[in-house]
Amino acid sequence: MRKNLLRIALLTPISLMLFLVTARNAYGQFDPTAWYNIVALHSGKCLAVAGGNSFVQNGVDVIQWTCIASEDNQKWRVVPLNDGNYQIIAKHSGRSLEVRGGVDARNNGAPVQQSDYLNAANQKWKIVPLGDGSCKIVAAHSRLSLDVNGGPGAIGDGPFVQQWEYWGGQNQKWKFSAVGVNTATTTLPPSPSQGHFRVTLVAFAVNNATVDNLLQIDGAGDEVYALVDYAEIWSPRTLVGVQQHQSLLYGDTSATGNSLPGTVQVGRASRTGGLITLDRVGLGGEQPPFPANSTRADRARMLPMVIWDGWLVRDGPRRNEIVIVPTIWESDKVPDVRDLWNQRIPEFFRQFALTSERFLDGSATRQLVERTAVVLRTVPQRNDFDRPVGMDGSIFTLFSDVPATFIPAVMLLTFDSAQNAANSTAQGRGVVEISYHDGTNYGPGNYTMFLLVERLP
Repeated sequence: MRKNLLRIALLTPISLMLFLVTARNAYGQFDPTAWYNIVALHSGKCLAVAGGNSFVQNGVDVIQWTCIASEDNQKWRVVPLNDGNYQIIAKHSGRSLEVRGGVDARNNGAPVQQSDYLNAANQKWKIVPLGDGSCKIVAAHSRLSLDVNGGPGAIGDGPFVQQWEYWGGQNQKWKFSAVGVNTATTTLPPSPSQGHFRVTLVAFAVNNATVDNLLQIDGAGDEVYALVDYAEIWSPRTLVGVQQHQSLLYGDTSATGNSLPGTVQVGRASRTGGLITLDRVGLGGEQPPFPANSTRADRARMLPMVIWDGWLVRDGPRRNEIVIVPTIWESDKVPDVRDLWNQRIPEFFRQFALTSERFLDGSATRQLVERTAVVLRTVPQRNDFDRPVGMDGSIFTLFSDVPATFIPAVMLLTFDSAQNAANSTAQGRGVVEISYHDGTNYGPGNYTMFLLVERLP
């Protein structure tokens, strides 16, 4: 399967341009009674239900095909939903565009088909203008984008359409052309109550290294990776989806398993790397090259690593908030606690959504970064395991049932807090620092993560 390149472009100006004559704000408004061709930017071909007008049954693949005016299987109705998403309906069949496999189909490469509409999240789409007259079309359940299989070079008739992590490829950009009406582009100024923002993990610093294994079986010094979970919350109390980004492993490449492309050599602990006190990666620190034999997907996980890119809205029925949980993990290649974290974090976001409305409607305010809840609680079963820097409580002891706990920092981005963060110059324009200190039983570990919040024009 092809690999996609996530292009990271910090501080790149983008003009806010809407792509439909019927547009009324930066999200785009569609006439729900009209029909549209949805055209792939790289090929100029139309999103089409395979087989032509006679293929009206559930489960038929969606492909790209030369646009033909008489073909109703290439015409789509775009109907706004009350959660800020859209239903996209094929004219010839009345069936909806969906990701095959249901709401659990969150993987890159899951194909897209037509099916009866069941109000499921894998049948709902967010349409995000990109500033160049095109847009990305994002599946609500997975946050992955509509993508023509084969990449920008797939310009012929027939490639199937799938969901894939957005990386800026022309095969992931689409234009909507209203059938039979003037489709001249309309340019509108940005709204004062909504904006396009991006959050990027740009650096981390080792203020104090963690306690390393005496035999250094995991490599010299610390080996760490960044793990960032985020969710979008829409008013009222609607959790759109939970996503996770994990960086490559940073540290010593000489230990068993660390020589794979998934490890980046950094740090001064040995000639092959390993992080020690006062090491820094990014923002004036070490900026390592791509590892040998690394793939495009690997490179997308190196710092600077884009965490989230999208719109924040302060007013109206589509108010939203982005909740970001950035953590940094010391790696011992024992995933028990990491697996537990992955089980717990969705419930944390669900509970967060239940209490978010008073912040979204402006009746209460909150800090940009807060620490309020224990997300991880576990009784350690061994001395060495993957763990977030900042754990407190019990370490492993025989017959102990005293838990270790972890309270993560949570970044809360509403339109106002994101605007304030992007304008802040306290740590460098738009830079937010988040630090984690190990509890007494876990030693002197102390790391700082640096996240850049930008408002894009």
